[in-house]
Amino acid sequence: MKPPIIEINDFKGGMTLNEKLGRTDQFHIGYLLDFSSKPGYLAPGIGWTENLVGGSNPTTEFRGIIQTIKDSNVWYGGEDKKLYTGLWSLTEQATSDQAGAIRGLIEYKNYLYYPQDTTIGRKDLSVAANLGFTHNWQTSLTNASEHPMKVSADGKLYFGHGSYLASYDDSTFQLNVLDLADKWVIQCLEDFGYLYLAIGASYTDGNYYIASKIFLWDRISSSWVDEIVIPEDRICAMKFYNGYLWIWAGSSANLYVVPEGSRRATKIWSFVKEAGDVTLTVFPNAVVGRKGTIFFGLSEDSTMGTSTSYPQNPTGIYSFPAEPEKLTLNIVYKGQGYYERFKSLYLIRSSGGGESLISSRYWHSLITSYYSVIRQYNRGNNEYLYANQATYESFRFEAPKNKKIFTEAFGIQYEPFVAGSGYISFYYKKDNDTDYTSLVTIQGSGDANTYEKIIYKRISADSLMFKVELGGSGSSDIRPFLKSIYVTGHLISKV
Repeated sequence: MKPPIIEINDFKGGMTLNEKLGRTDQFHIGYLLDFSSKPGYLAPGIGWTENLVGGSNPTTEFRGIIQTIKDSNVWYGGEDKKLYTGLWSLTEQATSDQAGAIRGLIEYKNYLYYPQDTTIGRKDLSVAANLGFTHNWQTSLTNASEHPMKVSADGKLYFGHGSYLASYDDSTFQLNVLDLADKWVIQCLEDFGYLYLAIGASYTDGNYYIASKIFLWDRISSSWVDEIVIPEDRICAMKFYNGYLWIWAGSSANLYVVPEGSRRATKIWSFVKEAGDVTLTVFPNAVVGRKGTIFFGLSEDSTMGTSTSYPQNPTGIYSFPAEPEKLTLNIVYKGQGYYERFKSLYLIRSSGGGESLISSRYWHSLITSYYSVIRQYNRGNNEYLYANQATYESFRFEAPKNKKIFTEAFGIQYEPFVAGSGYISFYYKKDNDTDYTSLVTIQGSGDANTYEKIIYKRISADSLMFKVELGGSGSSDIRPFLKSIYVTGHLISKV
């Protein structure tokens, strides 16, 4: 066989979200893929399902999800002012009598804390799930869109409310231990190593966000002791993980990183603002660190966008390794809504084994709205991890000027196929085609023990793109691994 004119045989570099730019080990876009379990290969990642409330979808979003240590329950704080529990399904346990949505959840000293508009409630975790609630445990908070909470390295619990920081040490509650400058509003809290509490804040004129900073406080002084300027109009979310402070900021939720000890933020990823009236964000409670990887929910933060507003920056749950020099982006979950939000993301553990990411999700089709709690499949619930379909799409390969691509054969290579391991489907798209054309699907006993398929097909095109769909077994945790795709042929003159 002639040498390939197009060959893709290393997928470890992750996505670029751009169909024309990237290294040879990267790809344009993909959903639910796993390219880290076996570096260089593509495989289906862990699938997702929904948790229901009494057999139905929930009717609210959840800004807080947490699995508490004291009682081992998974708790959900709803914007409907209700608190729910449940690992595989949700059960309502209490409804707060205080004003405002529940802004988040945190465990501290055997209690569950949940702020609302101007109050903080708490639940005694040592009693039954439906008992022990004090919805107005603390009052007089400044009403703000976010009330971030953090159990810091000094052992205290901190609450952000407007320009103020409150604290609690299991004995004394102080409403104002730190006061930021006027019009600076606290959006999120994180430790910055052991020495400092990092306070992500945005400056507002009452109508718009204008600037953003991270105030560093030693938890002792009467004022903050240092600052990190973020060159965006707002702070969205922060996470201190693996020795770095990761920051999502601006109306496109661009990603910045600051090494511990530094005061300089470096932008390492930009999400393109594709439509002027569309705002992308990462909510403060929608970031999780897990085994050296950071997961975050990229959300639409307005009701103006549609699914066509950001085709190159789809909303969903993303991941990347927590090492700036090894950034590889992946989308582990992508929904189908016109616009969608992920207000909380958490890592839960089941007694039956395994871990699962769990998230609140909301989407709107401009006709109807839909709420859900989504989670990854889990062996503890006898679910087959890789049964959902993963999708890979390549860069656009273009012929040189005054040339055309003339194909003779398309090829796909994979690990020796195991009967019942799922399927691999291979597609191509040329020039300005809207839809992909199928080349081959590999599955079942008929393709067992094969490792390559060659499809002889002659096509003349100015450009080519490729798509591969991969799905694992529906009765086991076996899944296929894609090694390479290639095209043979030659370049011909257009004239």
